[in-house]
Formats: sequence, C-alpha cells, structure tokens
Amino acid sequence: MNTNIFLTLDNGSSAEYSSLACVESGTFRSAVLSALDGGCRLLDLFAEKEQDSSNHRLVCILGDPRTRKFKLISTSVGSSYHALSCDRECFRWFERDIAERTGIVPEGHMNLKPLRFVKNSGVYPDVWGRDEIVPGDAACKELGGAAAHEVAVGPVHAGVIEPGHFRFQCFGEEVHRLEIFLGYQYRGLEKLLLNSDLSCALKLIEVSSGDSSCAYAWCFSQLIESLTGKVDISPAASALRIIASALERIANNTGTLGALAGDVAFLPTSSFCGRIRGDYLNCTAELIGNRFGRGLIVPGGTSCGADKNRCRRILSKLRTVDRELEHALGLMFDAPSVLDRLENLGTVSREEAQRAGLTGAAGRASGLECDARHDFPPACGSIQPCLAGLELNGSVLSRAQVYRAEALAAAMEIREILESGIDLNENCCVPVSGELQKERIAVSVIEGWRGEIMQYARTSGEGKIASFRCIDPSLHNWRGLEIAMRGTQISDFPICNKSFNLSYCGVDL
Repeated sequence: MNTNIFLTLDNGSSAEYSSLACVESGTFRSAVLSALDGGCRLLDLFAEKEQDSSNHRLVCILGDPRTRKFKLISTSVGSSYHALSCDRECFRWFERDIAERTGIVPEGHMNLKPLRFVKNSGVYPDVWGRDEIVPGDAACKELGGAAAHEVAVGPVHAGVIEPGHFRFQCFGEEVHRLEIFLGYQYRGLEKLLLNSDLSCALKLIEVSSGDSSCAYAWCFSQLIESLTGKVDISPAASALRIIASALERIANNTGTLGALAGDVAFLPTSSFCGRIRGDYLNCTAELIGNRFGRGLIVPGGTSCGADKNRCRRILSKLRTVDRELEHALGLMFDAPSVLDRLENLGTVSREEAQRAGLTGAAGRASGLECDARHDFPPACGSIQPCLAGLELNGSVLSRAQVYRAEALAAAMEIREILESGIDLNENCCVPVSGELQKERIAVSVIEGWRGEIMQYARTSGEGKIASFRCIDPSLHNWRGLEIAMRGTQISDFPICNKSFNLSYCGVDL
C-alpha cells in the first residue's frame, strides 16, 4: 500500500486543505485498514460537505504512535458506502454518527441505529424514517426464553447524574447485552463554533465537557495557534498549562475513586475524597479564580501568570493535601473487602479493548499502550503518567489502579514545577491574531484525564472556521462499558459505570 497518499501532520500543525488527498473509495478503504493493521489508531471518521458542492467527503484521521504524527485521507461519497465497521469494530459509533448527521448509510453496518436521542427538528435529517426516535425502537435484538427480560434505566437518574438511557437484556440477574443511548442534552456546539469569533468559541469549548475545561481549552488553543501561524509559547505559560491540566486530572481521578469507594460502601475513602477533590479545585481557583480553570488557557499561552506568593500558597496547600490523598487511597486499596468487590469485575480484555478502539485510562487499564502525552506530545510539553509495576487486566480494579497512579504522578509533577523556581509570571501570553489562515486544516490532540481529546478544523476562503470536529474520549469508550457489562450481574452496573466515568455531554456536541 502506498503510504504517500496520506497527509501527515504533527500535533498542533496545519496544512493546505488542497493537500488532503481525495482518493477512490476502494483505495481509501484499503489504505485505512492497512494503517490500522500497521499500528495506527482511529481518532475520527466523519463526513463534511465539499467546498462549493452539496456532495460529501468522508475523512478519516488516524494517529501513528511510531512517528508521532497524524495521517489524514478522504474520499467522495454519495448516499452510501461500504461500512468500515464490517472489518473494524472501532468504526461502529462513528458510522452511526455519520448516518445520523448526514443521512449517508454505511452499507453492511452490523447495528445501525441512532447514536443520540434527538427529535427531528431540522438538526439532523430523518434518515430513520420517523420524526422521533424512541430508545429501543428497532435497536435491541430480542432474546428468547422465559427467563429473558429487559431492564430500562434512565435517562432520568438519581442525584446530579447526566441523562443517558441504558437498556439491559438479561437472563435472570445476568446481563447478556447492554445498549447505550445518549443525546438528551444535545447543544449543537460544533455548529455554534462555525464563524464564531475566538473569544466566544473558547468559552463554548470550555463547557463542551465541563470537568475537562482545561484540557479542552489547551487543545483548542493549540489548534488556533497552528491556524494563525507559528506561535512560541513561553516556558511560564507551558508550565501553567501543565499545572492546570494536572490539577484537573487529580481532582477528577480523586472524585472517581471516592465515588467507587462509595459504590462498594467503603465510606472512609468516599468521605475523604469528596473533601480532597474540593481542595484541588480550590488550588485551580487560586490560579485563575475559577475552580474549573476556565479562562486560564488561551491561544498564545495563558491569560495570566502566577506570582511567587501565589505559587507558595498553592505549594503549601498541595504538600498537605497530597499526603491526605495518599492516605485516603491507601485505606481503600489495602481493604480486602474493596479488593474482593472490584477484582475481576467488568473486565475488558486487551483484545476486546483494541478491537473497540478504547483510549485513555480505560485503554491503559486493559493493557493498551495508548497515551497522547507520549504518542503525540503537544508543542509546549506535557506531564507523563507513572504506571510502572501495575498488573492490569482490564477490570474495575485495574481502572481504579490507573486513576490512583496517575493522580499521584500528576501531584508529584506539579510540586516539582513549583519547587523548580521557574518564574510563572513572565511573558505568559503572546497575543494571537484573530485572523486564521485561509483554506487550511489542522488537528490538535491533548490527553485529558479520560483520554485523548481530538479537535479538527478547516478554514474557509474568508479565514473562518468552516468545519469543526471535537472528539471526546468517551465516544471511543462508551463501547467499553457495553463490553464490560456482559456476563455480570445487573446490580454491578453502578460500579462498572463509575469505573469508566464517561462524559454524556462530551458526545452530545
């Protein structure tokens, strides 16, 4: 296979749109499948309208960890195409998304149905032949036998959980199959971003998935920096981006582990983590005044610096709260009752994870070597995880061990930066022109706490964003939860679900 037909890009770089090859469909298919066999992994598959035409172009973005580059290729499509999911399971949800958004049918798709619960109000074409899709309609294969039954959960859940519909097909208490339906809070963010000014676009990006505001803002800022030309990020701004993202990682991992402890009725760690998570959020607020870091990371660097007094206050707080976190997690992972409950539960094997295209913490817990911090490092540096010595088999316990290791490693990284004496108040932001280069495309990837966040943009002849894609790691990993629930008891669902802790709204863009 001729690999030269791919357009290759570095993370956070751009190229002329005309350099993206549009090849014959057979060549497109064989090139993509060969690249996946050669070690690449799927980042995105989508359809966008061709310039000055009503036709669509199918675009595939792959990541090659060996070269640390992205590979892009496209092909023109009509009303249908031969489904790539016939050969690779990782395409299944992406092809459902394409069908829902454009009406283009992936012929041969094994389980073609709506990805989201969206009323036909002109947002998407009525490709399914009805005005409203009810979750479960023509979606789940029926089971036979007197013991077979279905259990529907959601979309309304207890507490503050986001809306999602889960349909279980069971034999007695054992789950045979889980179907997941999202889309109950579709906001149309990707369309709102088109032709928006940068300040408005950045605010929208930060709320794409609210618990990952720093990672999303970093990814978008890197994308814009590549589309406006070369931007040199100062060491201070690079360090602040790393600190903010690391604090975000620790806070979310702490919250996840605390919730897991609560699900197995281990209340000491559950209570401790609830308070400790707030302490890490308050450290982020010390940087910018917002507990989720919104407004800190901007194109060109950061919106503000951190003087020595502020750094000393953060460091002093971290030295205390880091020890408390280690103690709280030690209680949990030393408790035989907790280990007995989490071990060998909700297992996703390495082979299953690879077929489904899992990424981030969920993929690493199944033994996959997938980490954008290593494979596609951003231009201004990134923290590295510390997973050495972990015996991972894809279970709930394995995912919890990954969260623990990454939280403690991130905490150490922050302390090292603050103790290094670097001036975090020097030249933090280089003004970036609001003018984007014309008719170019760019890809940006940042490893968020769940996994790799990918953003793609194409600019028009007027220098505006004409096409935009944002892929949350949850779009890859919801399939992992479906796999993890096979053969488990339905009462195990809250624990399995929390061990992935995926974003609903991150898919409802």
